[in-house]
Amino acid sequence: MVWKLQIKDNQLVSLTDYKTQAEDTILRNYLLDFVRKSSCPPNNDFQKLVPWRVRFTTSQDKLDHDHDGVHNNDVDTNSRQFYVHIPLNLCSSLLLDSQTKQKQQQQRLSPEEQLPPMEAPSSLQRVILAIHGYGGRPLQELQKWHETVILDETVIIAPQGSPTQTPNGNQKLGWNAKECCGDPVLNDLEDVEFVVQGVVEMFSEALNILISGRNHGENSTSGRDNNNVSERNVNIQVIAAGFSNGGFFTSLLGLLPSQSRPEWLVGIVPTGGYQYDIGLYNGKNYYEQEIRDVDGGSGGRVPDPLPILMHHGGRDSVVKPEGCCNVASDPDKNSGIEKSNCAFDIGIHQPTCTSVQSAFEQWVEINDCESVFSGVGGIALSTSSGVDIVDMMIEEMVIHHNGSNDRVDRQNTLVNP
Repeated sequence: MVWKLQIKDNQLVSLTDYKTQAEDTILRNYLLDFVRKSSCPPNNDFQKLVPWRVRFTTSQDKLDHDHDGVHNNDVDTNSRQFYVHIPLNLCSSLLLDSQTKQKQQQQRLSPEEQLPPMEAPSSLQRVILAIHGYGGRPLQELQKWHETVILDETVIIAPQGSPTQTPNGNQKLGWNAKECCGDPVLNDLEDVEFVVQGVVEMFSEALNILISGRNHGENSTSGRDNNNVSERNVNIQVIAAGFSNGGFFTSLLGLLPSQSRPEWLVGIVPTGGYQYDIGLYNGKNYYEQEIRDVDGGSGGRVPDPLPILMHHGGRDSVVKPEGCCNVASDPDKNSGIEKSNCAFDIGIHQPTCTSVQSAFEQWVEINDCESVFSGVGGIALSTSSGVDIVDMMIEEMVIHHNGSNDRVDRQNTLVNP
């Protein structure tokens, strides 16, 4: 499976195919121009961002490089897109370092004569992955998080879901989050694959190429282990946040079994949506398949602990706090008709409803938390807002990056995980 990035004149490139220094230089030149135009908008105006477009190749390509080392257009691909906003001060650091590396290569300096790669600013390694809800848009997420992105000097990535055609002729974008919503679920789209490999890994690979170049020695490889970032010079840390359909999807990312969850995922903030399948929490079921442990047994594997803020409205009439499931009467079942107790057929494949309280209790077990808070109008693991909690997580990243053990003094604090 190969994801390719469209960066020049509708041409697609795989960021892992370049083995020689000359090809790497060409790729960096394209990436420099592409990132500057697409992700570094004047005055940090997110409405002027240009989407990153990627395509998934379903069969092995045997396409030759053209004269400048860039692949020609592929066939049999699936096109998707996402937005990346890098605040201007971070863009300046990123582009300056990459240009320095480029000049050294043009001067044909030996490795001993070259300056060592600059350490990437810690802010460039902190990423908010913002997942929109059903019927939402990436630009809405970019607007919601804009102040946090600027004040905390944090990169934000906002992917775009796939459309569902509504009866009135409109389209609603959404995600295959298993329980919700629309055509992405009906068509069983590989949205986890898209977000993990085609979005975050694509950005991470591009960032590494711009900051540190690529190792072209004997041990270099043309492929990548998409979940293992230990060999990279710049390792990003991602907090995934989503509302409604985006909350379902964010929860699904957090519940990936330990062998599948990306190393870069360091926290999740699902609001207004969560996973109903208890097997995802206790490790005995994943996508309706049993998870086997390392020794080949059938005991399953509980997801690793993960920092999390979950919140759900106590009066949510769409994603009901008591859970969504198939509540069809026996006559309807006999006629093959299924019905959910929630809108948009949410949870229709679940025979029983899983309440948000039950889901929270499952996370309490996973994270060995001390308690769950309940209150008027909703239930949460914290009294802080979603934006506040992401601020805290980002600040914890800074503490970790700087090697400090000092705690952040905040008025609102996370529950002891």
